[in-house]
Amino acid sequence: FLGVGLGSLSVGYVTEKFRRVKMVNTCQLIIFICHLLLGINDNLIVFAILRIIIGTCIGIIVPVAINLLTEYLPIKNRAAALTSVWFGYSFGQTFLLVFILVIMPNYQVAQFKNTILVSSSITFISLILCFIFLKDSPRNLILNHEVNEAIEILEKLHGSHIKDIDRDRIIEEDLRGINKIENISIKEIFTGHNMLLTTTLLVIIWLLNSILFYGPNLIASLTMKAIGITEEAGANKAIIVDQIWIAMISSSSNAIGGLLSEISWLGRNKTTNLSLVVAIVFNVLILLYPKNYNILFGLFTTATSIAFNVNTTYSCEVYPTKIRDLAIGFLFFATRIGGFVSQIIYIALNNWDIWAPYHANTIFLVLNIIMVFLLPIETYYRPLDEELESTDKTYTDEESDLIKKVE
Repeated sequence: FLGVGLGSLSVGYVTEKFRRVKMVNTCQLIIFICHLLLGINDNLIVFAILRIIIGTCIGIIVPVAINLLTEYLPIKNRAAALTSVWFGYSFGQTFLLVFILVIMPNYQVAQFKNTILVSSSITFISLILCFIFLKDSPRNLILNHEVNEAIEILEKLHGSHIKDIDRDRIIEEDLRGINKIENISIKEIFTGHNMLLTTTLLVIIWLLNSILFYGPNLIASLTMKAIGITEEAGANKAIIVDQIWIAMISSSSNAIGGLLSEISWLGRNKTTNLSLVVAIVFNVLILLYPKNYNILFGLFTTATSIAFNVNTTYSCEVYPTKIRDLAIGFLFFATRIGGFVSQIIYIALNNWDIWAPYHANTIFLVLNIIMVFLLPIETYYRPLDEELESTDKTYTDEESDLIKKVE
């Protein structure tokens, strides 16, 4: 959490100095090397340093990657694609759990290194794919005066030559509003009434989302042991299997959230709040029917993941391209603070009483609903790079069709 937080906080400034794609590829190479070193290391201090380095690189990669995708996607079904990309997170969880189940089913410490070494394959595959295929977005290239490269990409996407008049219009539209500013600082994401309110609320929302995701997941296995779900022989193996099922159930959130947020009368914010209400329902059911903990917790995690991922999509859409890396990096920093704090809060609550963390869940969920309700902007069918001060409404279907044609 420390490393990822530091990386996320620095990402906006790093991408001002270095090209996005180069940074992503460099960070992935560093992660791969550090991951291999983890698999052969015996020193606890070295282990901690390597984990901080890996975290810092992840903190840079994730905001840049999600912003790149945001800037490439057309307005139609943007949220569905942006939310679905988090299948990668669920896949990574399941991938590692399966290898733990095969290599160290009873948490054998001697097999830890082998598990780490095998899991390094994911980073290596990602590195190779990005090295071959990853390109910066035309929007960001234009802002960084790489106009020819941007136009080449647009022509490839469009399938035909772009006329000079259209080329000039694209450049003019990209270099408008806050995107005109050369030197960007953190104060830009707090400038203007709507910007100040939106960023302040999003910081709180991301903190709460992180607490609600990492905290309950941390103490899930402790709860399962306490209520006797895995008292039989091979309890560790049973817990790993249960966690695989929970990860697989919650992975459905990536598709559900994106599709719901593309419904005009729901949009991003109402979808987020609807999922938070559903999370409250399943959280209460966990308290009432603890014998069904595995399924109910999986469904609870699904609902909170929908809220987390849809709000992440919202955050990527609401900020202009010029400050998107800085803003999303800052929000990822906020979520890492929430993740770090959640470890302390939920372990303390679990030590106090087995069900105390679940009562805390309800309080955090209600607070989150209030914060999302107060957001002044809805980004459903809202063009990227539109000023936050220019609109505070959801578009009608007719207006959405017109915007779609323009984009």
